[in-house]
Amino acid sequence: DRVIVLSSFYHEILLKPGFQPDRVGLLPSELDVGSLVSEEEAKSSLSSVNSFTVGTIGRLSTEKNPVMFLRAARDILERGAQVRFIVAGEGPERARLEQLVEKWGLSESVRMPGYLPVRDFMKQVSVLVQCSFIENLPYSIMEAMAWCRPVVATAVGGVPELIEEGKTGFLVPPDDHEALANRLCVISSWPRLIEEMGTAGRRKVEREFTLQTSVERHRELYASRGGFH
Repeated sequence: DRVIVLSSFYHEILLKPGFQPDRVGLLPSELDVGSLVSEEEAKSSLSSVNSFTVGTIGRLSTEKNPVMFLRAARDILERGAQVRFIVAGEGPERARLEQLVEKWGLSESVRMPGYLPVRDFMKQVSVLVQCSFIENLPYSIMEAMAWCRPVVATAVGGVPELIEEGKTGFLVPPDDHEALANRLCVISSWPRLIEEMGTAGRRKVEREFTLQTSVERHRELYASRGGFH
């Protein structure tokens, strides 16, 4: 009876070939922010990160484009910036990434610890990076915002619905490692920006992606005989 999508991006994709508007429901993902982490703990963990550290987390696969992350890391380090990098996750691209870390001389600055629980990962990073070629409405970004971390991500799928440019983070073109490096250098040289963007991100998920709102939308959907928007 209905086709449910998580983001406006996919909502528009389905309408273009002729799906009737009353058959397409927009039901964004939700996050129970308070049960994930308190704001006090999130900010305390951020202040305890010893040096500016950029991290990416998720499946190490081609659609996630982790190579872009390493290219940006190389660019940043060549500029002489004091930055640390973490690539957390497992997947088919791991062996290739390890080879590139070695080939590009990044071993002292880039760690690849494998799978990490979100809590452990967030406690080690100052900024989350998402380099995907395609996404829907990624939980990893929402979780980083709940943890008061700025996000720099490719402007694909529903990602622009999460990141407010210059307020909760930055958006960069897909596969543009130079743009990613530039944005990360801006954040690394402006510590106050990390706190401001992190707080703004926390407020956004608390305001727009709550569990209560999601439950209400689900109830409306199943009770509705007409369109759901």
